[in-house]
Amino acid sequence: MLYFCSRKCQKTCWKEHKNECKQIQSQREYIKKVREVRKKTDDPFVNHMRATPRQLNTTKYSKREYFGWRDDPDLVEQKEKRRAELIAWTTKTFPDFKVEAITNVKTCKQYETLVKKCHLRRKWIVFLTFDFKHEWCILQANNLAVTGDPIFRGRAVCMDGGWYMLVYDSYGVGGLLDVDFEKKTIENIVASLGTTYQCLICREYHTSFNRLCHQCNNDVCKTCAEAIMKRNDNNYKCPFCRQETNTSSNVKRCDLCNEWHTSSTVSTCPSCQKKYCINCGIDTCFSCLSINNVK
Repeated sequence: MLYFCSRKCQKTCWKEHKNECKQIQSQREYIKKVREVRKKTDDPFVNHMRATPRQLNTTKYSKREYFGWRDDPDLVEQKEKRRAELIAWTTKTFPDFKVEAITNVKTCKQYETLVKKCHLRRKWIVFLTFDFKHEWCILQANNLAVTGDPIFRGRAVCMDGGWYMLVYDSYGVGGLLDVDFEKKTIENIVASLGTTYQCLICREYHTSFNRLCHQCNNDVCKTCAEAIMKRNDNNYKCPFCRQETNTSSNVKRCDLCNEWHTSSTVSTCPSCQKKYCINCGIDTCFSCLSINNVK
């Protein structure tokens, strides 16, 4: 919340404060939704968060499934190489930012201190190792699972040994499964610092969109996309150019995050034949990846 000495000063500052104000409103709505989710008693992730927020959730997966990959020297070496590649690329791509890898953050208190420092330095990108043996990582994973993050609800085991990035008021996380895609994730985070995106249909602010029209490439939020397809027998009719898209052939629903994506962004697991969008899995789905990585 910002306070001004007069209406005149508020109007003068509005051009600079406008985006920030929208972001604050969006964050309030997000917090409201989180509180509503946490009231549920039939969600195992919510129940775990209430009882033991700083303990690893082993209801769905055992500790062996979380840490078994560490026994394979080749997998460990592969992750370290990919991490080094990602950090080197970030340093080269964003020369105006100071990029730093920090390894001594283990507790929640240390993490909170680092977050406060990042809020004071807009041009500072910090990389941390996402390690489920560290207290702050466990708490973050439990929080993200409670708020509905499909990765941490469905395949959190694949995030161990990955990366976690802090930059100003934003963060990013990845499992080092596909470095090229994770580079795009970092680009989007840096480009959106201090901003939010407004759906042109419902006029609400969101952090992600579904792009289903191949003609005009306009974005709509997930809620509006679902409503449009429901009215048109699961076919998407673009509200901007009126182009109709047959979702059965051009658009697929991801089996993990349950969102709609264009076929070009969806891959099929060669083992179980499930469809996954590029946000949820690359080439092989979470279940098959766990089986292949854990002896």
